[in-house]
Amino acid sequence: SDTKGWNLNFNEIARIWTNGCIIRSGLMERISANYSDQVSFFEMAGVKEQVISGRKALAELVGLGLTHGFALPVMSAGINYLLGRITAESSASVIQAQRDYFGAHTYQRKDDPSGKFYHTQWNS
Repeated sequence: SDTKGWNLNFNEIARIWTNGCIIRSGLMERISANYSDQVSFFEMAGVKEQVISGRKALAELVGLGLTHGFALPVMSAGINYLLGRITAESSASVIQAQRDYFGAHTYQRKDDPSGKFYHTQWNS
């Protein structure tokens, strides 16, 4: 909204969505009550805790849906976004290993504070 100059009132949008919309929920009511331009979504009172408390259920739902052949792109993207926000060890380590394997790009080890770069002979 700021980037495009749309001046959207997210507090009002959240309030409207809590009235008869398919996404009516306690979380939307919390957003409506606590949203301000001064805080991000996860900084709102109780939002982070509420979202994280539902993480396991969402992951199980997405897994079950995929197991049974249902495409759940929005829910899958949601859980992946959340995990990216709260996971200390991200998938970036796997990407670095792949870059080193395929192109000998080297990597830094987390157990070595010197900042030294390493390369592994992956095929040996």
